[in-house]
Amino acid sequence: MGIIETLLEEIDSSDIDEQIAELSNKILEEEPTLPDFAPEGPNVFLTIEVPGKNKNEFAFLCLEREGPESFVTVFWSVLKKNAVTENLRKRNVWEIKEVKPHKIFKEFAKTIKFMKGE
Repeated sequence: MGIIETLLEEIDSSDIDEQIAELSNKILEEEPTLPDFAPEGPNVFLTIEVPGKNKNEFAFLCLEREGPESFVTVFWSVLKKNAVTENLRKRNVWEIKEVKPHKIFKEFAKTIKFMKGE
């Protein structure tokens, strides 16, 4: 049994949005602290810092809710020299065409690996 399945067993809710939120919170407990300008909001469930398209930018991948039980992976970035003065820009959006929490996280993980060049 994988880590995601083990965590899902601990969650009482059958609501997919709530399961994704709780899993994201557990993952965030293990992740390093993000900068103050990292993407956040009511529909941003998980934010992971990833390498930018070049060494002069900060970049993040976010697991975001697009609607009830509908999720996307969003690539945000900003040039390092402008990180304090400019807002992050949405660069790419990948639709996640899955409805089960473990498959949603698997698709998100695939995109993280792609952005890291693995």
